[in-house]
Amino acid sequence: MNERIEERDSTNALRIVIGIDGSTAGDYAVEITKRLDLRVPQHYVLVNAVESVLPDGTFPPFRHEHPLAYEMQERESAGMAHLKRACERVSDRDAKAEEWQAHGEPAEVLKRVAAEEKADLVVAGHNRRNAFDDLVLGSVARELLRECDHHVLIARPSAKPGEGFTAVIATDVSAEAERCIDAFINLRPQGIDKVYVLTVNELDAGAAAALVRGLPHLQHKAEQWIAEGLEKDCRALCARLEEAGFEAEPLVVDGGDVADAISKTCEATRASLVVVASRPHGFWDRLLNGSVTEEVFAQDTRSLLVLRP
Repeated sequence: MNERIEERDSTNALRIVIGIDGSTAGDYAVEITKRLDLRVPQHYVLVNAVESVLPDGTFPPFRHEHPLAYEMQERESAGMAHLKRACERVSDRDAKAEEWQAHGEPAEVLKRVAAEEKADLVVAGHNRRNAFDDLVLGSVARELLRECDHHVLIARPSAKPGEGFTAVIATDVSAEAERCIDAFINLRPQGIDKVYVLTVNELDAGAAAALVRGLPHLQHKAEQWIAEGLEKDCRALCARLEEAGFEAEPLVVDGGDVADAISKTCEATRASLVVVASRPHGFWDRLLNGSVTEEVFAQDTRSLLVLRP
């Protein structure tokens, strides 16, 4: 099943795919997306995934009088009602909306629709759960972080109406970090009051000593040189944001655990949004190398914008 309503010609608009399921998490997705005040014009593609009533996830052709056929109809009707309400919330002079309903697992449906629609951003709400729940019950948000090729916004209810909306962009001053800044500027989130550009200095005394092996008197100079280089690069990224009209401030903090340093910085700055650059990672890559993005997702409670460099 694939139903599309209110299709409009908006090829030049920012295309935003949002998962809609009638839950409070889905409400967060709409609320935070609107609050970010992204580039206009906007074309919202609101997506409702109707999951199977069977344990194996299949969709057999039930006869009309079958009790499970009635259950599927109820799910479809409820989903269309959720889409209609969401459409009313996002549609305005600068934003048009299109509604989709499809059978399947929510994450798979969102990824498929995003690919077909050439989405600029995929948004999903996430209610804070513990790691065990995510492992046993699964998580649409986690699957999108791992496998979606598009920019992903995981919406969480951290910012309250009337409060300032601050973002922390975590970078490693690499070429990917520069592309992350470019992608952020291209989205043009005018609803953000201030941006902190964060770089974590992972160099400790032992690593500095290894860099100048045999020349211990240069250890302090090595530490100073690296810290000054990170500060310079961080300021350069801030300058690019300021040229685009954002209020930006550089932050360089020491820390061996990058995800923990990001979370502590967000807490200190009272940020509502964490922004990171991350490519989709396969199972073995995550197992062998880990993923800072997933660690931030697990440790922190703020909305998370993952930009694909």
